[in-house]
Amino acid sequence: MTCIKALFISALFVANSAVLAQDAPQKLRSIPLTAGMHVIQAEIAITPEQRAIGLMHRKTMPTNNGMLFVFEAPEPQCFWMRNTLLPLSIAFIADDGSVVNIADMQPMTETSHCSDKPVRYALEMNQGWFAKRGIKAGTKLISISSVDLITKANYQDFQRFQSVDVAMAGDAEATLPALIEAVKAAIPNDKKA
Repeated sequence: MTCIKALFISALFVANSAVLAQDAPQKLRSIPLTAGMHVIQAEIAITPEQRAIGLMHRKTMPTNNGMLFVFEAPEPQCFWMRNTLLPLSIAFIADDGSVVNIADMQPMTETSHCSDKPVRYALEMNQGWFAKRGIKAGTKLISISSVDLITKANYQDFQRFQSVDVAMAGDAEATLPALIEAVKAAIPNDKKA
């Protein structure tokens, strides 16, 4: 048991060190998502490190850009704004793509903003983006099926997904269908739905 505790503490230290060492914005692969008639260019934060860094250190973000956080399974999710310079709104999203709740978050604070129920997705946008478009709890926001493929590839077979990530890294404008095909190719046949 002591060994497990030591491993857990070591993992937390490494993850925390990576976040603390991060002083520039991360740039992740992005995909287009739809919210009604609106197209969002969403960077995808899949790994624990990507999710921990999120939108930290960004000074600006285009109006229809954001970050989609993808988690392994539906759980209560909480976010804060440490080292985040932009005021943001976050939509916590259920597996069916409907908004569970939305919270406005102030820059450079450590106040927790949590989902009202377990979710696997959270979408951060510039503050007020959802309100200006009439998006609120219950609104069907995005189709999650494409994101599910990314999630399966990442959490069930992370090494294979890294090869997809490397292959797609040079193509910042990769289309969603191309990304989905690359992810499908990375998932072993016995793990495909």
